[in-house]
Amino acid sequence: MLKRKRIVMGWTGVAAVAVGLLFYETAIELRIFLIAAGIALVCMASPKSVWPRIRTWWTAD
Repeated sequence: MLKRKRIVMGWTGVAAVAVGLLFYETAIELRIFLIAAGIALVCMASPKSVWPRIRTWWTAD
């Protein structure tokens, strides 16, 4: 059940970011909210095993 919720949250986040980036005619406040909420949903949907790998992107080995 949790895996399915993560999938739905992830795709909802991707859709929110896409809508926020593609629809220029909408209010800027709505676009900013959609992009921020979409990024947050994608981050929450990411499994815990992803976070240690992201940290290594900015550190020199």
